[in-house]
Amino acid sequence: MEQQEPRGEPGAALLTGPGRTLLVAMRQLSRARSAEQVAEVVRSAARKLVDADGATFVLKEGKLCFYLDEDAIAPLWKGRRFEASSCISGWAMQHGQVSIYDIAGDPRIPEQAYAPTFVRSLVMTPVRKEAAVAAIGTYWATPHQASPLELQLLQDLADAAALALENADLVRELERRVTARTEELTLSNKELEGFANVVAHDLRSPLSVVLGFATLIKEREALPRLDPANEHLSEILRAGERMEAIIATLLTYARTARVGLHPQDIDLSELVGGVLHKLAEQHPGRQQAVEIEPGMHAHADANLMVILFRNLVDNALKFTAKVASARVRVGVQRGPNSDTFFVTDNGVGVETRHLDRLFLPFQRLEQQRGVAGSGIGLATCARIVRRHGGRIWVESVKGSGASFFFTLAAQAPQVGD
Repeated sequence: MEQQEPRGEPGAALLTGPGRTLLVAMRQLSRARSAEQVAEVVRSAARKLVDADGATFVLKEGKLCFYLDEDAIAPLWKGRRFEASSCISGWAMQHGQVSIYDIAGDPRIPEQAYAPTFVRSLVMTPVRKEAAVAAIGTYWATPHQASPLELQLLQDLADAAALALENADLVRELERRVTARTEELTLSNKELEGFANVVAHDLRSPLSVVLGFATLIKEREALPRLDPANEHLSEILRAGERMEAIIATLLTYARTARVGLHPQDIDLSELVGGVLHKLAEQHPGRQQAVEIEPGMHAHADANLMVILFRNLVDNALKFTAKVASARVRVGVQRGPNSDTFFVTDNGVGVETRHLDRLFLPFQRLEQQRGVAGSGIGLATCARIVRRHGGRIWVESVKGSGASFFFTLAAQAPQVGD
């Protein structure tokens, strides 16, 4: 990480020499995200700060000292490990900063380790004064007595390095948590889809048998219209069809978590028109009173947008079915950063205290009794919106309709739920 001149730093232009070097190093350390990046900044800055002939960055590894990186006129100990109890860096981590004018006369210096090197004087500065996690070593090829200013500059650099290492650990922990959460969600989604497929298969087979025989009996026996058995068969067929619809929505909900996203520029007005046409074919007796705002566009997955609007519009139509002058509107609120799309109706509405439950799977509220539905449609909508990096919410008052709003992220859609 090569040092760059500070730009835009208050007072940077007034700094020269060691002060400028320290400022640049601190700015670079604030961006470091690993011990290696910290070491790269420190080894170069430490040598410049005190005009040393060499500098090393040493990490504490249990009872060992690991010489992670160095910047010197000749090789020192990069990549090597020494027992902390017999190493001057280990001594400094335990006791504090140490300055040695002549290493030959200091009993803390292991002669066999220093004999092959150019080192004659040194300063070892712990990174973090309490419970040190590393040390900065600076070395001179000729006898050098470090001044109080030099010792303070090295300690300031070490303090900045300590903070950078803590930030790097925090970033690493956050990344670990994100990875773990992603793996957890992936596994959960796989289990959900597997469960849904098994349930669908195990339910569909016997359900097909029940519906088949019920249909056969109803057609062959030619029971009188008012015969109770005729009504019983009709009820069996209606319940079976509802079960088939629930199975289909359950599979849709499971698959929306794992289906690959293919974002593209979409004419949402045209897409909603197609959705409305399909709904009219499926429910020919239902009054259709839907206003679609022209010119709505988004960058999203077209297949998932069809599922999203099919659920929202179908939901609005169901809850306005008994309203004399039913109105359903699909539109957009333009915003400086992102657009907010909505589907609003003047149906039965939802009590405010129940709004948070609407997007949970299998939730059926009191006002939904008697209205066909599986309790999965709005949960599917929420999942689709989350996959696109947006959010969805509802505003409603019981008896005064409901308005569902959602946004889609401007950037590329997110993978996973």
